[in-house]
Amino acid sequence: MNRAIPIVAMMCLLLSACLQGRAQPNANRSVLPSATATYPPLAVETLKNATYHSTSLPGNFQLVNGLYQLPPLPGESQDDYFIRLVDPIAFGDLNNDGWPDAAVILKSRAGGAGVFSDLAAVLNQNGKPLNIATVDLGDRVLVNSAVIQDGEIVLDMMIHGPNEGLCCASLRATWKFKLSGSNLVQLPGP
Repeated sequence: MNRAIPIVAMMCLLLSACLQGRAQPNANRSVLPSATATYPPLAVETLKNATYHSTSLPGNFQLVNGLYQLPPLPGESQDDYFIRLVDPIAFGDLNNDGWPDAAVILKSRAGGAGVFSDLAAVLNQNGKPLNIATVDLGDRVLVNSAVIQDGEIVLDMMIHGPNEGLCCASLRATWKFKLSGSNLVQLPGP
């Protein structure tokens, strides 16, 4: 019984030394920041008031409460000229830096019947939103849901089938996108 105490004490010391060694970060290994450390996650209200770029409008624009009003043509209604952030919004890490980013859908209309959808990738840059990439999803498509999984944006959508009018997207599709530098690249497959 007396011989067991020194052995147990020695094992505790060895275990303690091993755990201390593991708790120290390796100088040669990059350590990802904690999502709760310094910078807050992107909030929906922040995204509704961020700066974006669209595939249908040159330059950047600032949303205010989720809306940017485009100037209408003479004699046309202001209601038909807008860019609006709509649901769904997805949160997750797009650039593998350990911070939760966002994927948002922007709908735009500049008169006429077309309502165009863009997918915007928004990085969390020190707690501030940065629209790094935007891609066109099409005219009068419907995004049912959006998630970010393993750095990929996965959209469950209703798109137009062959010989189908633009009014009535009825073909269900899953589109996946991955951030590559400052571009969103659509991935092949279902």
